[in-house]
Amino acid sequence: MSRINQKNFWFNRLMVAQSISTKDNDMVHYSVFRVSKENWEKIQKSHNRVVKEYIDSENDQVLDVGCAFGRTYIKNIKNYVGIDLSPDFINIAKEKYPDKSFINVDMENYHPEFKFDWAICSSIKEMIIRENGIEDWEKKEEHLKKICKRILILEYTPAYEEGYVATEIIEGYE
Repeated sequence: MSRINQKNFWFNRLMVAQSISTKDNDMVHYSVFRVSKENWEKIQKSHNRVVKEYIDSENDQVLDVGCAFGRTYIKNIKNYVGIDLSPDFINIAKEKYPDKSFINVDMENYHPEFKFDWAICSSIKEMIIRENGIEDWEKKEEHLKKICKRILILEYTPAYEEGYVATEIIEGYE
């Protein structure tokens, strides 16, 4: 099993991020993607714009896969569920966004009572492929296709670029 599938891997990354945080500079993002606060804000701005472009924040049912501590794009999504395998991230997300629903579960073990219009996968596809291989991603993608109409893939690295668009949109159930 890859280290990214282990809760203690994410706990340790969170501890490092919290150790470099100061009163005026929260670095929790560093546990997910190791970049400066300035670059993290650029990425969030790009992702927010793309999410707003595709998702009807009032009506769409949205599943945020690997939601970590909660990204800024969730603020305006009315029908939102975030899932993550790290209980530590889920606890932070619940504190930041108490009006949103967060569940501590691995994506393949999540079997909702209803289907979603969208899944958002922020920087998990490339990481899963890199760490676990394409076969593992394909298995996860097939599961998401059964419970989500569309999957919005957002990666971090290209989000630095001006004019960033969704990395990929995958069609799910019809």
